[in-house]
Amino acid sequence: MHQAVEPLVEMYEWVWTRFKQDLKDLTPEEIDWRPLPQANNINLIIRHLRLEAEWQLAGLERGEAIPGDVTPEEQQVIDSVPFDFEDNLQALDASCTRFISVLREMNLRAVEAKDRSRFPELPVDHASISS
Repeated sequence: MHQAVEPLVEMYEWVWTRFKQDLKDLTPEEIDWRPLPQANNINLIIRHLRLEAEWQLAGLERGEAIPGDVTPEEQQVIDSVPFDFEDNLQALDASCTRFISVLREMNLRAVEAKDRSRFPELPVDHASISS
């Protein structure tokens, strides 16, 4: 693992491990509970995080941009993901685990190059690119 990327990998591993631990013993009632009628429940949040993690992984692996304005085709993909907590959590786990694995094999220059291809409007920090 490249030294400059190591803190990112360690942070993602720590956060993901803690997050999974916090979700481990939830009951079905807790998964679907809403603090307010208009609030999101954990089931919806995990579904959202699953989709977001898949997009982030595609960005890291292939430089794909996260959808900004959702096209009808992208909305169909989003709508096709059911509200199944266990399946979504497994898919989220797979994406997060793969993301960490891919990141572990990259150096800082490769990570920055992926970010520049996905977000060309971001300013370039020439000092960090030379490291």
